[in-house]
Amino acid sequence: MLSRALDPPKEEVIRFDGNPMNYCSFTGNFEDCVAGSVGLRSRLNYLIQYCDGEAKATIVHCALLEPQEGYRKALELPEEAFGQRHIVAHAFIDKMLSKPAIKGTDPDNLRRLSREMHICELTLTQMNYVSNLNSTKTIERMFLKLPLHLQKEWVNVECRILKTGR
Repeated sequence: MLSRALDPPKEEVIRFDGNPMNYCSFTGNFEDCVAGSVGLRSRLNYLIQYCDGEAKATIVHCALLEPQEGYRKALELPEEAFGQRHIVAHAFIDKMLSKPAIKGTDPDNLRRLSREMHICELTLTQMNYVSNLNSTKTIERMFLKLPLHLQKEWVNVECRILKTGR
């Protein structure tokens, strides 16, 4: 009974369906939970098992190869298809920009937009790919998603920054 209370919770392997926004989380989670604890053949089988849809279709044939080559290829193919920095960056930015403009004072949608922006910024910073996020076009499109009262506040802050230099 005491040993059960001291056991850490069972690690949960997340699934990957080919969404580039989930690629980094999946690969890190898979490495932590599976890759170091089993042999190559099992790693390959688990990798295939925890993929769905497009991701699974990309790697399922790797099971036909020798374990070392199959596992190497099964890691390489999804990275090429879903994990390249520009693909991940565009997926995050496109999702953020596809959100509808927030009307009036809608705190729930404003919180959701804020969370999406924060996740996007964290991810792109981690990838050292934040320049796309800081482009004038992206900032302008995000500005237009804000409610009118926040757009006015943004303009006031921007004017103050331009006048004072900070």
